[in-house]
Amino acid sequence: MPLQSGSPADERDVWMRILTRPDYLKKDGTLHNSAFSGKAALAPPASEAPWSLEMSGRLLSLVKDIQGESEAFCVAPLIFSGLMYQTVENLRSQDSGSNTDVIYTPKPTDDAHADFVAYGGSIENRHLLRDWLQDFIQCIAAKDAVALEALR
Repeated sequence: MPLQSGSPADERDVWMRILTRPDYLKKDGTLHNSAFSGKAALAPPASEAPWSLEMSGRLLSLVKDIQGESEAFCVAPLIFSGLMYQTVENLRSQDSGSNTDVIYTPKPTDDAHADFVAYGGSIENRHLLRDWLQDFIQCIAAKDAVALEALR
């Protein structure tokens, strides 16, 4: 059965988010905490939803061309700098201080869109969630993005 809008993503899938600024990646190749701030921050949903915080991303299984689609997303002044990613299984947790999950939320212009979400977390909890994510979320530079194909 195909994935339905509003449904949890398959635990074997990979959630990824396009990094749109070079300073989101540190010189050692790890993710800088600024990748979770500003417009990239966990924030309350724009419309009514059963979760309290969300961060947009995409499901790898629904992305046809990682490099091409990521570059197309980054209209100036955005720069395709890399991707943060993790398996849905690892993002589906209660270890973060909130129940977290990845929910399929397609958009008219993006059939692969999915949100990393937190249930019951307040805006004050987002720093705890950011710290939790930063402990294990992976990242890859734009020049190496095609390597994610191996995770399909």
